[in-house]
Formats: sequence, C-alpha cells, structure tokens
Amino acid sequence: MPRENEWDSKVFQCCKGGATNCILGFFCYQILIGLNAHRLKESFLLCFCPYQGQLLIRSKLRAEKNIDGSLIQDCLLVHFCAPCTAVQEANEIERVYNREPKKEQPSN
Repeated sequence: MPRENEWDSKVFQCCKGGATNCILGFFCYQILIGLNAHRLKESFLLCFCPYQGQLLIRSKLRAEKNIDGSLIQDCLLVHFCAPCTAVQEANEIERVYNREPKKEQPSN
C-alpha cells in the first residue's frame, strides 16, 4: 500500500498546534509522551521509557494515517529532536483523533 499522507506540521513547527503542546514538549517532555500514549489508547506508563514509547507512538500514527516515513527516520528524529517530534505527534493526535464533528441536536 503506497504511503500518501504527510504530517500536518513539520518537526520544527512546534507552536503550530498551540502553546500547550509546545510548552509540555520542552518543559515536561515525559508527560507529553504519556499523554500522547493515553490519547492513542496505549499505557500512560510509556512516559517512563520515553524514547521507546515515542517510537511506538510515532510508528502507530504513521501506520494508521498512512504517513510517509520509516523506522530509521523515526529513530533518528526521536534521538536528535525528541521534544520537537513529541509535539509534532501531539498536534497530529489532536488534529486527527480528538476533533470529532459536533453532533446535531435533534429538532423538536
């Protein structure tokens, strides 16, 4: 199956999704990893092994959303730019998974 999609934001566009994810990524990196995992129905405890947890999160996002990339790219990004990639993942999770369309109220 060909990969077609890209990340909504680039790795260094940390503030594109808002200040909350950006601040968490740079000052509370492990908490953001736990929140990302929880949002993807994984264990919050992944925050205690953040690099492995982040690789799991990133791989899951790429597979589910058909985003271009490879495990080697993910390893390099997580190793050298961990906070930025955690923020990128958080922004993607919020954009894709947490923004459900509003349900219309039944009319009387």
